Amino acid sequence: MIFNIETDSESKVLSANIDMIAELSKYFTSVEVYSTYVGNFSLPKNVNVIATGGGSLNGKIVAGTRLLFLGLKIFTLRRPPSVLFHMNIKAAAVLAPILKVRRIQTTLWYSHASSTLLLRWCNFWINNIVTTSKTAYPLKHPRIMSIGQAVDSAKFPYSFASKVELSKATSFLHIGRITSVKYIEDLVRALEKLRLPNTKLVLIGDASNGKDKAYLENLATLCVQANIKLECRGTVKREELHKYLAQADFCFSGTKKAIDKSAIEAAFCGTLVVSTNGDLLNLLGLNAIYESAISQQTPSLEIQISFLSTQNNKSLGEIRSKVRQSAIENCDIKTQIAAIVTTLKSIQ
Repeated sequence: MIFNIETDSESKVLSANIDMIAELSKYFTSVEVYSTYVGNFSLPKNVNVIATGGGSLNGKIVAGTRLLFLGLKIFTLRRPPSVLFHMNIKAAAVLAPILKVRRIQTTLWYSHASSTLLLRWCNFWINNIVTTSKTAYPLKHPRIMSIGQAVDSAKFPYSFASKVELSKATSFLHIGRITSVKYIEDLVRALEKLRLPNTKLVLIGDASNGKDKAYLENLATLCVQANIKLECRGTVKREELHKYLAQADFCFSGTKKAIDKSAIEAAFCGTLVVSTNGDLLNLLGLNAIYESAISQQTPSLEIQISFLSTQNNKSLGEIRSKVRQSAIENCDIKTQIAAIVTTLKSIQ
């Protein structure tokens, strides 16, 4: 059983859930997915998707009641299922205590740096935690499995076989919600110091509230001051990301305590990734490259960009290839889901 927030192939934020469910379904005779929101999807025949509802106050009350009765139903089953909560701590808060009394193994797949009261409650009852990195889960737990990300590399094919060199107008891409916790201003300030000619920053994502919109306005002002062309493309469908990644020279990830899925997708494509996140640079094999070339681990953004910008075409091709291979070894959905299933089955 999987409890998630959304199952919709057209979702602009959580469409990758479809890939995860499809891969997990290979290991089980049947999979039931309980989603707060259900849209369009195409999944194997052994997968059944059920909407639990939510949204309004009445919707949340109905959803909570449904989950409670579902928990009691699971409690009475002679052969209890494996239960995975994917980022859905509300469902975990209702069901995990019931399932723990029945000694049913539960797993929470969660990556978010903030520690809420609800998460602390779940942390007490949940048996296993799956997260992108040790710093992406804010609480202590006896069973934490760090997996990087689980991304389908087949959907992000290598794009630089015929285009190794950097563009004359150096382009940087950021994918994700436009908000202060992404630290996009760190990239802008680094580029201002480097003064690269004809620099362009493309943002894919939305500023969804007043605070985020103010952050975007401030970011636009910084770009003007740094002589950087800023383009805001809004949110795009996941299947369109490959096109933007193939056109960009660099993809920036500024998240401090989690692994951005978009950075892994960029590495699959061959787009050069720059980041202040040491865990991400380790996953992509970039820290090993920096250590060998300049004797530094997680160098500053200025040093990363300067180093990569001054490589010849042959070296750039080798770096792209090495980073892509590291991303596949550490973050491809097939190997990561297999590792999760193997680990969880071994402790049941």
